[in-house]
Amino acid sequence: TDALPDFAERLLFRTVSQTNVEYRASPLSEGKAGAVSAGDRLPWVVMGSSDNFAALKSLQWQAHIYGIASPEIAAACNELRTPLHEFAWSSAARAQGIAENALYLIRPDGYVGLADPEANATRLRAYIACNSRGAA
Repeated sequence: TDALPDFAERLLFRTVSQTNVEYRASPLSEGKAGAVSAGDRLPWVVMGSSDNFAALKSLQWQAHIYGIASPEIAAACNELRTPLHEFAWSSAARAQGIAENALYLIRPDGYVGLADPEANATRLRAYIACNSRGAA
């Protein structure tokens, strides 16, 4: 049998894999950082022999920073009992539309709940307070 042409395989994958699903209008979606809007599925970033999706196996709310997390964000995540994953900034993250040093609060389903280009600890606390049934 003939294999599907490459473009057909990509179209089929996007159609059945739900990679085009987004929840930007959801009440749990707030903000945009880089090309990533809250409500989008977290972009997959390969980093050497690992990737950012490994952290998603926990199926819990978690914060991602691609670059350097401020001490205020680290303290807020600790206070809110929200795991913080700090990934080294890379061209791979940039290519996926992720903003350097921005905060991405990831829902248990792998979608972005809060995308904050400023990585503001007060905004993180306010978001979690308003959505306390799901986060933390």
